[in-house]
Amino acid sequence: MHLFKYFPKNTPKGVFFTSIGIIFLITILRSLGGLQLLELTAYDFLFFLRPNEPIDDRVVIVAWDEADIQMTEEGTMSDNTLSILLERIKADKPRAIGLDIVRDVPVSSKSLSDEQNKQAYQRLVKIFESTPNLTGIEKVLPPLVDPPNSLKEKEQTSAGDLKEDVDGTIRRAFLFPQEDEKGNPAGVVGMGLALASKYLIDEGFSIVQVESNNAIIFISPQTKSEVILNPLKKLDGSYIKDEDGLLINVNWRKGEPSFLTVNVSDVATGNIPPDIFHDKIVLIGNTSASSSDKHRIPLNRWNSSRITNGVYIHAQIASSIISAAKDGRPLIKPIPEEVEIIILLLTVGGITIVAEKFRRFSPGTIVTMTAIGAFVIISGLTISSLIAFSFGYWIPIVPSLLGSLITPVSVILVIYISSIKQSNEENKRLLKKVQQTNKEYKLLIKDLNHTIQNSLNSIISNGKFAQSICSELCSTKNLPLLLAQLEEEFGERTATLLKNTIDALLIQTNELNRQRQNAQQYLNLALENNNVFPLESIPLNDFIQATTHRTISVKQSQYNLQVKLQENYDSQIQLAHINPKAFEKVIENLIDNAYYAIKDKINQSPSHSGILTIQTLLENKQIKIVVQDNGIGMSRELAEKIFIPFQSSRALNQGQGLGLSLASETMARHGGNITVETKEGEGSKFILDFPLHK
Repeated sequence: MHLFKYFPKNTPKGVFFTSIGIIFLITILRSLGGLQLLELTAYDFLFFLRPNEPIDDRVVIVAWDEADIQMTEEGTMSDNTLSILLERIKADKPRAIGLDIVRDVPVSSKSLSDEQNKQAYQRLVKIFESTPNLTGIEKVLPPLVDPPNSLKEKEQTSAGDLKEDVDGTIRRAFLFPQEDEKGNPAGVVGMGLALASKYLIDEGFSIVQVESNNAIIFISPQTKSEVILNPLKKLDGSYIKDEDGLLINVNWRKGEPSFLTVNVSDVATGNIPPDIFHDKIVLIGNTSASSSDKHRIPLNRWNSSRITNGVYIHAQIASSIISAAKDGRPLIKPIPEEVEIIILLLTVGGITIVAEKFRRFSPGTIVTMTAIGAFVIISGLTISSLIAFSFGYWIPIVPSLLGSLITPVSVILVIYISSIKQSNEENKRLLKKVQQTNKEYKLLIKDLNHTIQNSLNSIISNGKFAQSICSELCSTKNLPLLLAQLEEEFGERTATLLKNTIDALLIQTNELNRQRQNAQQYLNLALENNNVFPLESIPLNDFIQATTHRTISVKQSQYNLQVKLQENYDSQIQLAHINPKAFEKVIENLIDNAYYAIKDKINQSPSHSGILTIQTLLENKQIKIVVQDNGIGMSRELAEKIFIPFQSSRALNQGQGLGLSLASETMARHGGNITVETKEGEGSKFILDFPLHK
C-alpha cells in the first residue's frame, strides 16, 4: 500500500517531509531513551486504570511488623522466634516457604540466656536442614548478603535482588540476576520464580528451558496448558538497552489486599485460622517501619501508600507466574518494535491525511478537523492499549501520542506557510501573465496597425484606380474611343480590368476582416478562462470536409492558385466533441498557410504543382487531423517557434503570427495539441491530436 496515494497531486511537499521528519525525530528520541520516563509513567497508568482483582489465596504473607517488635522486644527476629514460627508453619504442610529475612549470622534474643540462644540457633539450623520446601534469601548483586550455610549447602536459596528502573520504581522481576559470558543464566534463581516453580511442580507442571533465548516454559501434561517466560531484550517496551540478568515484566495484581497477611505474633500464639498455610506459598518478611526493604511499584504510584515492602513484591512475582500457568491470567508482553513504528506511522499519517483533506477550507476548519482527528486517534490509542493490556500486551503509546500532538501543529503550520507561498507564487504568476499580456497587446496593436495600413493602402490605390476609370467612362462623350485607349494601355478589355480591380478590393477587404477576426479571437482566448469554451457533438468528417471546400474556394481566388486536393476521412470517426467556430478557424488557418507555402514554392519553381492533403484518423481513442502541403517548408529553428504568438512563418508584413498560436491554444482547450513535421524546401505536415471524448 502506498501512503501517498491518499494525497492530491498538489499536496505541498513540505507536508510529506514534515510527517517523515516527525516520525524520524520521535523514533530517534525513543531509541535514545528520551521518552522512557513518559512511557513508564503511561505504563503505570495502565495499571491504575485496571479494576481491582480478588485476593490470590495461594499466597500467604507472614509479616514481622511493629506489633511483633513491641511484643517480643526484638528489633530483628531472633533465632528462637524464627524457629517457633517455622515449626508452626511447617506443621500446616505448605507447598513452599520463602524466608525473605536475612539470616547469615545467629541472632540472639535479649530475653534468653546465652545457652538458650545457642540452643535456639541449633534448633533453627535443624529446621533449615529438615525442611526441603524452605527457600532462603541471599543478595547476589552488590551489596552482597550471604544466606544461611545450611540452606546454601542444600541449594535452597534464591536471589532477593530487585531491579529498579531509572525512576526508582520496580516494574520487572529477575528470573536470574546473573548471566555468564554467553548471556546464559548463572547463579541462583530469583525468589519469585523459585517459589512459583515449587508450587507448579507440585501441580504437575514440568519445566523446560529454551537455550536459544533463555526462555523458561512451564507445561502441564494434564491440562495441556503452558506459560512461557521470555526474558526482555533491548528496546522491548520502553527499555532502550540490555540489562544485566534475565528479566520479565510483572503483571501486578491490583487489590487491597492482594494477599492474605498475618502477623508473626499471631502465628506464634496460634491466633490464626486452621490450615491457613496448607498447600500455600508462605512468604515471611519484615514489614515494619524500620525495614529498609521498601520500594515503589506501579500500583502505588497514585495511591496513599507510596511504598511496598519487598516481601509483597516477591509475592506478586510468584503470583504473576502461577496465575499465568493456572488461571490463564497473562504475563505482560511488549509488542515488537516494528509494530510500534507501524502504529506511529499510521498515527502521524492519519492526522496528516485529515489535515490535507481539509487544506483548502478555512484555517478554523483545518484546525477543528485536525484537532478532532487527533482526539479520535489519541482516544483510540488509549482505549486500544488498555484493551491490549488486559490481554497481556504492552503497547508503548507515548511515541504515537507525541506524534498525535506534534503532527497537527506542524502540518497546519506547513500548510499555512505553503498557502502563503502558493499565494505569492500565484500573484507573481498573474503579474507575469499581465505583463506578458500587456506586451503581447502592444505587439498586437503595432502589428495590426502596420498590417491594416498595408491592406488599406492597397484598397485605397485600387479604389482610386477604379474610381478614375469610372469617372472617365462617365464624363467622356466618345465612349468607344476611350475604351479602345484603355484596352491598348492595360492590354485587356476595360470591363475585365474593372472587374479584376474590384475583385482585388474584395480580396483585400476579406483579408483585412480575417486579420480582425484573428485578433479578436486571440483576445477572447487570452481573456476567457477554460470554462467559457462551449463544446458540441458534431459529425467531424462532414464538418472538416465542408470547412475545407469552403476555404479552398476562397483561397484559390485570393492566391490566384489552383491546388490539387486529396482527402481521406476515417469512417470510424462519427461524432466529436469540439467547439465548431474555434475549430473552423484552425482549419482555415492551416489551409491558408498551406496555400501560402505552395505559392512561395511556385515562385521559386514555376513548374511546381501544388498538392494539399486533408486526412482524419482514429488511433487509441485519439482523433488525428492531418493538413499536409508540398510547399516551401520551414527550417527546424522556425518550426520550434511558430506556435508562439507573433512568430510568423511568412515574410515580413505578410501575417500577424497569431494563427498557429491560436490553433495551439484551441487544441489545448480541447485536451489535445498541435505538432508540425516539416523540411525546408519539401513541405509541412500539421497534425491536430485530441481525445475522442474529453
